Amino acid sequence: MHNKIITIGHASHDISRFVELLEANQVETLIDTRQFPVSRHNPSFNRSKISKWLPNEGFQYVFLGNGLGNIQERILNTSIRLEEINSNSPEFRAFSHDFGNLLAHLNSLENIAILGVRGDPFESPRFYQLAPLLQGMGFSINHVLEDGQVIPNWQLEVEMVRNSINCELTSSLHSKQILQLAYQTHRMVIANKNKANKKASLKGPPNTIDLQDHSRQLPFLDLVG
Repeated sequence: MHNKIITIGHASHDISRFVELLEANQVETLIDTRQFPVSRHNPSFNRSKISKWLPNEGFQYVFLGNGLGNIQERILNTSIRLEEINSNSPEFRAFSHDFGNLLAHLNSLENIAILGVRGDPFESPRFYQLAPLLQGMGFSINHVLEDGQVIPNWQLEVEMVRNSINCELTSSLHSKQILQLAYQTHRMVIANKNKANKKASLKGPPNTIDLQDHSRQLPFLDLVG
């Protein structure tokens, strides 16, 4: 079992810059978990294209967005928890299938990266949905930022706890409950912002997504991922 995973967003990168980031982090396999693997802003990362040029650059490409992406979108839009979804529903079966495939890849391959959309993982499902699941199974998660910096998942969790519930994350017995509450609150905030951006997109091009502390901003790239 290879317990180190990185996540990366394609953001506005061109192909050469994206390949540089993968090579800098010794990535061999890229697992695409986007629900909608089509980018209006960066069509080079449409599934039909990336599945061709990425292997030509020496990387393996795996798409698991049908199950992982759909359930992430439902969790985000309804604020429902994963354990509250009917295990007999088609979406949960699809999630279980793709998550099982994800674990199989993680357990058999080295140097895996999980692909999302945004350069900043803070408002991406790869941070607020997949990372806690994988972290709970013993995997170590790091995130590649748009400028190439790599930060550990715990650093984002500390920021999330401060922003979402105005609390400090410590090593106390209550930290697990605090973290769960922070993740749930964080997802609700993102869902509300995405809904607002969808409405704004009908009126004109959106500007930026303001984070809760107003100290960081993300360009509006795609609605999901």
